[in-house]
Amino acid sequence: MPWIHDTDASSRFNAREPPNKKEPSVKPWMPCLLLLALGGCRTAGGIPHASAEDAARFTFPIELPRQGLLHIDGNTTAAIQLAMEHFLPWDAPSSRQPACLDQRDSYDVTAAPGPEGVVLVQLVANAQRCPPEPTQSVEATTGKPLQEVVLYAVDLRTMRLLSIGRYFRRHL
Repeated sequence: MPWIHDTDASSRFNAREPPNKKEPSVKPWMPCLLLLALGGCRTAGGIPHASAEDAARFTFPIELPRQGLLHIDGNTTAAIQLAMEHFLPWDAPSSRQPACLDQRDSYDVTAAPGPEGVVLVQLVANAQRCPPEPTQSVEATTGKPLQEVVLYAVDLRTMRLLSIGRYFRRHL
């Protein structure tokens, strides 16, 4: 199974533009400071909340239901969050076709402990929530669409991405 390593991931997302020779008269943080003073500054990755009326209608159960219960430890949760934020940032503009590939709920996540404080996080588009396009790459012997699998190695000690791997497999 061939791996394509994204060795330049961090530099691609942290690229800096050369400094301007002339300083702008309005600093980049000034509009947000003004909006913050007016009570209207919201980050691009802001989390949407239900209205007060909708929230008031929801009742929490006394205990979590046993059926479908998942316990995910904090380290694994943090690793999944870091990988997903890199793979599909909240504030990223829509760019993928089909559009379902821009939605986090279109992906299934599998996580497993790796060596020496590393968690492996695998992201795969769910074929039922995001069916493959007819023009998608196909396997030569069967003609079935191939599915991209993205695998992250997350170092829990430093909370950083160690490596990103990609490969293609048959749809399961």
